[in-house]
Amino acid sequence: MMNLFLKYFRIYIFAGLFLCLSLPLSGDDFAEARPRLVHTDELTVVFSRSELELDFRMSYMASEAQIYTAIYEGLFSYHPITMEPVPAAVQRWELSEDRRQWTFIIRENAKFQNGDPLRAEDFRNSWLSLLEPGRDAPYSSLFDIIEGARDFRLGRVRSEDVGIQITGERTLVVRLSSPAAFFPSMLCHHSFSPMHPSMIESGDWTVPISNGPFLIDSMDENEIVFIKNPHYWDARQVDLNRLTIRFAQNADEAAAMWNSGEARWIHGDVNFGALTDRSGIQVNAMFATFYFYIRSLRNPWDDFRLRRALALALPWDEIR
Repeated sequence: MMNLFLKYFRIYIFAGLFLCLSLPLSGDDFAEARPRLVHTDELTVVFSRSELELDFRMSYMASEAQIYTAIYEGLFSYHPITMEPVPAAVQRWELSEDRRQWTFIIRENAKFQNGDPLRAEDFRNSWLSLLEPGRDAPYSSLFDIIEGARDFRLGRVRSEDVGIQITGERTLVVRLSSPAAFFPSMLCHHSFSPMHPSMIESGDWTVPISNGPFLIDSMDENEIVFIKNPHYWDARQVDLNRLTIRFAQNADEAAAMWNSGEARWIHGDVNFGALTDRSGIQVNAMFATFYFYIRSLRNPWDDFRLRRALALALPWDEIR
């Protein structure tokens, strides 16, 4: 049952502000009942309209990260409740005595959506591509834990000097700069996903060749339709055959889709006051860090007294 729950909610592991109708509720639980689900193997989600980047090397938005959990999958994935790492594309792994070298064995039945086998080489090439000097990938610093990765992305060493090696078709060896028991948790992040060889140098990411539980069937400015990936290694545990993400123009449109029963999940802006059924509302904190940069060469920030006053006035305890 936990496996079923994991696969059903795989796309929602990144927390945000959303509405969720997780279970069918009786009429007594509603202010105004919404239509019942007709097709239980289909799910429609509403997102706020925004630009979408499907090249995960260049992405930094939480909304994009949620979509990535449907189409991409790395060595590990998040447990939907505890957020602890669980094996995904990896079948087993070993840790060296000095706790710096990790050896990962990829599942024999792990494949891309077109049926091509997932290889250790795909992980190595994808990671090095993200770290490529000059690419400035938003999450490239996550790889600094790997020996030589920081120097490579800064152009100081060659790719051969990075601690990512292949010792077999399905064997990936990663050498860290120092021991890190939390490394599997980091590998859950979408930046550590593998890319199909044809996508690494491709300039067209409209419909990427991916390896996750779903693949993109169609996409336009109003919606993305995902269908179940038949080549996914754990396809038998994926309950949904169709997943649709609708992009709402505004908060009122999102609320209307919820009220009509069309949407069973909302991420982003929604008019709470317009909701006729509030029984399924769950508000969750977003896991994020915000940085505020002050350009001290510009007026009025060029006055150090103002900067000092701001530093003293800010409620640091509340901010933290």
